[in-house]
Amino acid sequence: MIFRRMARSVGAPVAGLLATLLLGTATLAADPAAETKLAVSFTESSSPGIPHYLVAQLTLSDGSAVADQEVTFLRTAALDREVVVELGKAITDIGGYARLPLIPRRDHETITARYDGSPAFASTSVVADIRFPTETVERAIHAPNGGAVDPRLRPLASVMPAVLAGVVALVWLALLTVTVMTLWTVRSSGHTRSVSHLGSIGKEGRENGND
Repeated sequence: MIFRRMARSVGAPVAGLLATLLLGTATLAADPAAETKLAVSFTESSSPGIPHYLVAQLTLSDGSAVADQEVTFLRTAALDREVVVELGKAITDIGGYARLPLIPRRDHETITARYDGSPAFASTSVVADIRFPTETVERAIHAPNGGAVDPRLRPLASVMPAVLAGVVALVWLALLTVTVMTLWTVRSSGHTRSVSHLGSIGKEGRENGND
């Protein structure tokens, strides 16, 4: 009898706890992930040495910021067909902002910011045609009309033949100078030996005559 009462007294709280857990699990399973939205833009650097950024903001439908979530940035490259190229990933801060450094190469790009979602937050993405300020665009300079010389190097290219000719002339002049000096040294050395030899013969002749 005592054991039966104990079982009843213990079983009721346990049963209540199990019911609460089951109800909570069912409620969590029933609750959908919170809806999110993204906005993407370009932020120009205000100081030298600080990069420009693509900026995506991840928020809930009520405007609340979503932090510590990964956002992927992509651009659409127009080649023979449209190709989506991943630019990189960034994590949202306390304000929901994810920033990715970017050096624009064209006046405008089709940029996609994508959030893949989590158990608590639904996935979302946004596509925007972003136009970059002219002063931020770094263009690849090509020679006009299919030329092979970069326009920035044209002044150097125009003086290069004269520079090369001058270098070649200096080299030939140096070689000629060395050759002439060598020949002069050899000739002077031979003349000195000849004079010395003749002097020795004359001295020997005088000594023999004195004898």
